[in-house]
Amino acid sequence: MRAAMAIMVVLVAITAERASAQSRVGVDGHGGWNYYSMQDFNETASSFNREFGTTLPPIHDGGSWGLGLRVWAGPDVRIRLGFENLHAMSEGSGVKFDLGVRSYTLGVTWFAPTSNPIRFGVGGAFGPHYAQGGVDVPGATLKSTGNDFGGQVAGEVMVAVRNGWSVNGALGYRWMSIDTVKLNGSSDGLKAQYDGPLLQLGIAVDGSP
Repeated sequence: MRAAMAIMVVLVAITAERASAQSRVGVDGHGGWNYYSMQDFNETASSFNREFGTTLPPIHDGGSWGLGLRVWAGPDVRIRLGFENLHAMSEGSGVKFDLGVRSYTLGVTWFAPTSNPIRFGVGGAFGPHYAQGGVDVPGATLKSTGNDFGGQVAGEVMVAVRNGWSVNGALGYRWMSIDTVKLNGSSDGLKAQYDGPLLQLGIAVDGSP
């Protein structure tokens, strides 16, 4: 995954170097739905339920929201620096496992050339992600720590509205996990797996060249 990240950085650098003075800068925001594999955690939750009589449900999906800074290096190529907050929670019998993460990505999307206001593209993004949240049990709260690198690919659609505003959507797949989510800095930890399909819908505004 780190090798893929290095390749992405090189591609972005080459694209940015070739960008003309006609480059446009914009911002975007989105909401999303994400499927998570979470096989290891769900097995842990099941064992926890059997041992302590709790009713923790498995984690299969979760919502997210994100923000991005985007630069059009050309009429059909967009570079994006993004932040996304992903929610992943299991709660029952007074116990709450919060395995949410903060994700930071650098990505490139290529859009097929067209004069139509509806544009279709394909892109990829890679970057680090960090555990947030923790475990709440009666009388105690354990904070989580942990990080790793991940990536995603997606097909995208952009519908121009007016004055630089657009509606944006993406459907893709994410590869992301944290091998050891530590609680209060303990040496042992949980494995959190966020691999799975993703769906995003948002709005953006791009400046004039």
